[in-house]
Amino acid sequence: MGYAETTTVWGRSPRRPGATAVLALMLGLVLAGSGCDERDAGPVAVPADVAFAIKPGRTTVTAGDTATFSVESQNTLGRDPRVEWSCSNGAKITTSDESRVARVTFKDPGTYMVQAKLYFGNQLVRTDSIAITVRPVP
Repeated sequence: MGYAETTTVWGRSPRRPGATAVLALMLGLVLAGSGCDERDAGPVAVPADVAFAIKPGRTTVTAGDTATFSVESQNTLGRDPRVEWSCSNGAKITTSDESRVARVTFKDPGTYMVQAKLYFGNQLVRTDSIAITVRPVP
């Protein structure tokens, strides 16, 4: 009799088999892509020629002084490089120039280690550390 087995309800077009599944798949891909962070992309290939080193302003300071450190790197362009700093005395480290420069104030005499870590995304690529001697105030 030519009767189609689709029904129009309140002006909506008839359902097509599989259209809902395709729409759900497309929505899932959009939502999954919207939360994507380049840092979560997994391991990054690290070339052997990546260089990374701390360059201290000086390695001996007097208690109360602020020491400045910078990092020099090679072959990191285009790899989302990120630097994190730490100090064995737990001192607050202030950074500038996209964390390529760090400043630490040493309050007490002693020997401390300052460490810089180079990351590509979330992957640790290189580390460097340097000993700083802090003399007592004369």
